[in-house]
Amino acid sequence: MVLQRQKSRRVALLPEGLRVHRPLRWWHEVLILIVLDVIYERLHNLVPTQEHAAIDRSQDLFELTVRWHVDIELTLNHWLAAHPTIGRLAEFDYSFFHLTVTAAVLIWLFAFHARVYRAARTALVVLTAIALTWFYIMPMAPPRLLPHSGFIDTAVLFHSAMSWSTPTVVDHSNQFAAMPSLHCAWAFWCGVCIYALSSRVWVRVLAVAYPATTFLVVLGTANHFVLDCIAGAAVTALAFGIQRLLSGHRAFEPAPDRDEAGSRCRKRPEFASRG
Repeated sequence: MVLQRQKSRRVALLPEGLRVHRPLRWWHEVLILIVLDVIYERLHNLVPTQEHAAIDRSQDLFELTVRWHVDIELTLNHWLAAHPTIGRLAEFDYSFFHLTVTAAVLIWLFAFHARVYRAARTALVVLTAIALTWFYIMPMAPPRLLPHSGFIDTAVLFHSAMSWSTPTVVDHSNQFAAMPSLHCAWAFWCGVCIYALSSRVWVRVLAVAYPATTFLVVLGTANHFVLDCIAGAAVTALAFGIQRLLSGHRAFEPAPDRDEAGSRCRKRPEFASRG
């Protein structure tokens, strides 16, 4: 009897030229972010026509959190509203850290971890694309927009510069993009990247603390339900899985050089026989 054994080979959906390490070009990365922003703005212009449906879906989600006994949002929201100093800090966190921390992590990866940058960036783009598609197909309102629910809009209460009640923010922001929480998804992505690429204990503590803080902030400011945040974490995990399918390697495994990748592809299956 002859048994044939073939070495396991990594499956990748992208062609070799897009999977190997290549010199990074900053303008190329900026272009990707601009395209994402344009897509977001396009979707934003279509979502308001579904305002009533978005509120109805969120009301159903709120009732579901009550039945599952994970409805901690209202308690956190009222506690935050009763503590102005912490409430203003939470509003600052929600308004500014979402973009600045994500951008800082991207720059850090670009500058110091070039061989894993593209994989990590791909995961970020994929999770954002999934979220944007979800916003378009099934828009959902944040807790603060639910009528007669008892939630307090802390941005209005504390006169935040980025308050949803100001015309500038309303005109340039999608208020019906609560599920999944993109704030949490991006924070989870930042945390995973920092934790995976750093060996220092205090840095890893920050990597865990940042998404945990974001989770509490988005609940306390009545911008998301617990299930929105869980969906954000699930989308992040899915995005890293898709990235691995595309590239054939884990996100934080350095991308191979072209010669190295080519030699892998040229290897023939090995056979062993026994009589």
